[in-house]
Amino acid sequence: MKKRYLITIEYDGKNYCGWQRQSNGTSVQAVVEEKLSELFGGAVTLFGSGRTDAGVSAFAQTAHFDAETDIPNERLIHAINFLLPRDIAVLDCRTVSDDFHARFNRKKKTYVYKIYVSPVRRPLFDRERLFVRKNLDLSAMKKAAEFMTGTYDCRCYEKAGSANGNPVKTIYSVSVLDFFWSGMIDTGRGTPNIGNGMVNIDSGTSDIGNGMLNIKNGTPNIESGMVNIDSGTSGIGNGMLNMKNGMPNIGNGTSDIKCGTIDIEVAGSGFLYKMVRTMAGTLLYAGLGKLTPVDVLDAVKNCGKTKIGKTLPAEFLYLTKTEYF
Repeated sequence: MKKRYLITIEYDGKNYCGWQRQSNGTSVQAVVEEKLSELFGGAVTLFGSGRTDAGVSAFAQTAHFDAETDIPNERLIHAINFLLPRDIAVLDCRTVSDDFHARFNRKKKTYVYKIYVSPVRRPLFDRERLFVRKNLDLSAMKKAAEFMTGTYDCRCYEKAGSANGNPVKTIYSVSVLDFFWSGMIDTGRGTPNIGNGMVNIDSGTSDIGNGMLNIKNGTPNIESGMVNIDSGTSGIGNGMLNMKNGMPNIGNGTSDIKCGTIDIEVAGSGFLYKMVRTMAGTLLYAGLGKLTPVDVLDAVKNCGKTKIGKTLPAEFLYLTKTEYF
């Protein structure tokens, strides 16, 4: 007897043309369907909670399918993952009622757009976040985000090509979550953390010291707290970049760009084509001073497309949660 299963899928979308099966590229849906069909020995069709665009990743895409099997749900997860490529994985599998539908029973979806701010490009952050090399007005971004909530015609954020017939959506929340730190190194989110002990090199030996790098007579030495430069060499102190004697010197605040991450989290009943990326771009424009919070309110009230930001790249958008009634 066939049963209906609901699975939660995580995937890196960078190598796919999106979630939905398409004729012009490889989709996540097509790959998972192929492996399910291989596992069960017959054609299996997935019904997803909704689309994600090409390049968009997901922590929690959901989809249902029907299959006849005696494999317990816990073992079914491992059986499917054994067949899937490394950039797709099933995280959860549960049996649901025969009338359940992954899309039509959906209540809410949550997306996060990830940004980082830095005076220089950061390769490890580049993997998952959009690089912004300017300070952002976080107060303006958060105020503008408040004006994006509610039930309204969302075509101001829609791009041409949307297949969603009803433009009226409920946006439950829009949050701007920021985390900033001093200097170039994030001491709180998994990047290198330099505390009270730093390497002190004196006369060719190394020791743990309590502070800063000071270069004298060509010999690095750790002293109390920052990196100073003598004789035109370069060092790091207090996280900002300046130039001395033609050489880079990270000294005492000659660049005022702060380092940090920003997550723009949007939860809604549904979204139009490229809508979340355009909402994130609008908030970014508010942070850059190109739009005001009042401009954002005007666009929402009047469904205007003149006072919105650009559509940001897909690879830094993540589907993080799908909720049901």
